[in-house]
Amino acid sequence: MIEFRFSSLTEFLQMGGHGIYVWSCAAIALVILTVLLVYPIITARSQLVRIQRQQAMQQERHQHARSSGP
Repeated sequence: MIEFRFSSLTEFLQMGGHGIYVWSCAAIALVILTVLLVYPIITARSQLVRIQRQQAMQQERHQHARSSGP
């Protein structure tokens, strides 16, 4: 069975005097993991918008070329 090693929440947060190091590392890891999750999503969306704009411009050029033909 799992046994809780700390007698209070304060003792748990302090981690025997090492709490500042433990929790700062946990926060840094959380930030890094969040960035690694969110950045590709944002990048993919911006690339999708860019591709849609390029396709619209190509369609417009194609239609313009057809209408101004001989």
